[in-house]
Amino acid sequence: MMTILFSILLVIATAQLTETATTMMPMMTTHPEKTEYESFQFQFDGTTGMLAVRSMHNCYIWQLTDKEHQQVHTDDGIRNIELRVLKEIDNAYYTVVPKGILHPAILNACTRYSSHFYLVH
Repeated sequence: MMTILFSILLVIATAQLTETATTMMPMMTTHPEKTEYESFQFQFDGTTGMLAVRSMHNCYIWQLTDKEHQQVHTDDGIRNIELRVLKEIDNAYYTVVPKGILHPAILNACTRYSSHFYLVH
């Protein structure tokens, strides 16, 4: 009796394993697209009144308007400035600036990872 019960359980377990193996999802054969990465960091420098915008090894230096100087210290104000900068950055005119003439506070805002410095007009 025990042997028959064991045989029945073995047949049920085998049937379930076979069903599980045949209902598995097929493996993906397509290749995912290359991951794209872009990042911008914003830092207002209170000493010079300039905004440093870092992207990879580039540092863009923006002069803020008088109104933006008042707004930069609020959440909404800095967000509005960041959005304006992001809209303008691709079409802006730049002057390449040598690292040696930049104010130490700007160099600190640009970080040691920046190797190209641009003054935005």
